[in-house]
Amino acid sequence: MAPPKANEKTVQYRRTHNLLLGTRLLSQRGTPSPFTLILDSLSQSSIPLVEEYIARAKTARVNIVYVSFTTPRPPKDVSRLKVIRARGKPLDALQKEIMATTETVVPVEKQAEPASTPQTQNLVIIDSMNHLVASSSEGGGQKNSMSLAFFLSSLLAPSISLLATYHVDIPRVSQPPTANANAYAPDPADLLKYLCTTLITVHSPSHIFAQKRALDKSLPPPRFGLEEGIEGAIASLGTNTGWCDTCTAKERSRGLIYELEHRRMSGRAMTEWFFLMCHPSKKTKEKLILLEDHPAYNPAITVPAAESTEGLDDSDLTFSLGLTAKQKVDRDGVVLPYFDAQSEDGGTGGRILYVPGREDDWDDEEDEI
Repeated sequence: MAPPKANEKTVQYRRTHNLLLGTRLLSQRGTPSPFTLILDSLSQSSIPLVEEYIARAKTARVNIVYVSFTTPRPPKDVSRLKVIRARGKPLDALQKEIMATTETVVPVEKQAEPASTPQTQNLVIIDSMNHLVASSSEGGGQKNSMSLAFFLSSLLAPSISLLATYHVDIPRVSQPPTANANAYAPDPADLLKYLCTTLITVHSPSHIFAQKRALDKSLPPPRFGLEEGIEGAIASLGTNTGWCDTCTAKERSRGLIYELEHRRMSGRAMTEWFFLMCHPSKKTKEKLILLEDHPAYNPAITVPAAESTEGLDDSDLTFSLGLTAKQKVDRDGVVLPYFDAQSEDGGTGGRILYVPGREDDWDDEEDEI
């Protein structure tokens, strides 16, 4: 997919609203998204984004349950007691094991007590939805296997958020039709996109920047990976390589670009492109910015108040600490009282400088200063 065009008219509004919403969804604060689906490919893996979700969930003291189909070792911030080995298990047994691992069961002695403290928030991470689709009835699984929609809906609760990854470049083996098969059933990938409340598509920063440079020169954007159509070519140069001005060569693979589509309860959808700088070292804090604010994507964009908020991170605030160009001009035009006192005529000490207005009833004898 080609990168979006830079829009300077709405960038200030999106810095305040869309960036705040993207940070809230990433940090699992407020009302998290019930079902987040991540689409990755051979050009860009979703592992850095999932690790960022895990790191922020751990900071917010969220109980993390990791359902592993293809991951041999869980991420570093996930407890081994919360890892479920799901390969080869039927969906009904897997559903019971996940619900038993989440902290949603209220003890009997506390059920009669008023809810003084909120329930513990749980984040269930599924590393590969491809295996889950193959085990469901939509993917041609075993006889009398559970439906994919029923399995996902049984996991959702007010205290449970679901984060799943679907690999779009892995071909799905079509099973022979059975007598009970529905010929008009949608594709499982389309069904997942319909059921999710937040859809994230990750992209390689080097590929997006190359396409943007080609579009700026009125050239057709280049294709990468399987879209190139070259026989035997699976991955292109720049695959899984990020960009960062302060990263070393080993840390550049931690940055990525992702397209976010969040569907609100009202039915409206918010779509935005973000650049996430994920630094594994603790010296540098990760930062989420709009794709248009990246210097390699849009060198002409002006990020407000870069010099006054250099050491501050306002991504978690509900307001912007920066100033627009008009606000800077208005600020420079304000004459403060001490400026006049520092001039040649002022500075005598103790003088009151007063300029009468049109509404004042001025009397030369009584109001002489």
